[in-house]
Amino acid sequence: CKACEEELTDKKNRRYRYPLISCKSCGPRYTIMEDVPYDRIRTVMREFELCDECKKDYERFGDTRRYAQTIACKKCGPKVKLFFRKGSEKNIYIAEGDEAINKTIDIIKNGGISAVKGIGGYHLCFDAKNRDAAIRLRKLKNRRSKPFAVMFKDLSEIKKYACLTKKEEEILTSYIRPIVLLDKADKTSDPAEKLADEVTSFSNKIGAMLACNPIQILILNECHPLVMTSANISGEPIITDDKLILSLLNEGICDAVLMHERKILNGLDDSIYQVVNTYGESDDDGRVFIIRRARGLVPEPILLDEAFNETTFAAGSDLKAVFGIGRGNGAYLSGHFGDLSSKRANDNRKESIENMSGLLGIKKEDIKRAVTDAHPGYISSRDLYIDPNEGSIKKIYHHHAHIASVMAEKGLKGKEIGRASCRER
Repeated sequence: CKACEEELTDKKNRRYRYPLISCKSCGPRYTIMEDVPYDRIRTVMREFELCDECKKDYERFGDTRRYAQTIACKKCGPKVKLFFRKGSEKNIYIAEGDEAINKTIDIIKNGGISAVKGIGGYHLCFDAKNRDAAIRLRKLKNRRSKPFAVMFKDLSEIKKYACLTKKEEEILTSYIRPIVLLDKADKTSDPAEKLADEVTSFSNKIGAMLACNPIQILILNECHPLVMTSANISGEPIITDDKLILSLLNEGICDAVLMHERKILNGLDDSIYQVVNTYGESDDDGRVFIIRRARGLVPEPILLDEAFNETTFAAGSDLKAVFGIGRGNGAYLSGHFGDLSSKRANDNRKESIENMSGLLGIKKEDIKRAVTDAHPGYISSRDLYIDPNEGSIKKIYHHHAHIASVMAEKGLKGKEIGRASCRER
């Protein structure tokens, strides 16, 4: 939040440059929660005992950190570490604290790629103007043409590269801090300041975003704009595991790994938005579409006009997999898990079903209905989190589900004609 960002850069503040600074208004929630209600003892932060000064902040009436469950400082909170290589050396070196942040900045400025741990998982990060780094990462991730998301220091920097309406500004600066797909309009005359074509993959759009956590802010203050793309193996969910991300360092996919000690229980990608203007509409009349519901939105429900008759589990698809739990007027959707043919994606999904059910206070016996794809070969339909003797199972054709989901989201009723298509892999 704005207040924490001011403290982060205030040399007189005891949390000056603390990379995990937060208060009641900001910091992680769903990604660190084990159970409800949301208290420190039921989050990963219980591992870090408060120092005397933080304890006073936590208990002081009227303080911005009174009962802030993620409260921490350099003395008592999670620490940051950087694991890195020097050139072509095989040895891995370690830097801690402020040195870790500064060394990460140095590596990025010199054309390197660093994995950076955030709120919902790791990102792979490099200078968005560096063509060689973009080409290298595309080869290593086998990502031929899909554009990379770009993180900018502020709105004024975004305006150098893209068209920006008031509605898009509001979305970019909201607490969700999503990626927003913007029309490209490169106004920079200096070739050295232009984004590498290999970053946007010659698209007429830029996936722009602003920093959502203090680690990103500290890096962006010295080096910007940056590519900030989810660290994952193709078809798999975002990496949250520290050991797994270090294997990417060993394989040469990145040159450094900047991690912190706060565990991530529920991984989440960045949410993606787009504002669409139809003919005759002004810039501020555009319709807002959520392309991907993830960090900042999950597990907030989509509220429907009609309530579910019984608690329902929706299995979702196999690609870009998402499951849902319907209860009352709310449809609670998960984050994305990638391709369920990947064991890691499948395991991650099963774990997330257990976690979300627990947070919602739903037991397996409470679910009386399951909805799944009619295709008998779908992996998502194998475990429907329901007792078949106690509940009913409904099978729906894939494209029908696409249309039905739009109808539910937009509150459409009655007879409708819908058109849906899926491109081949």
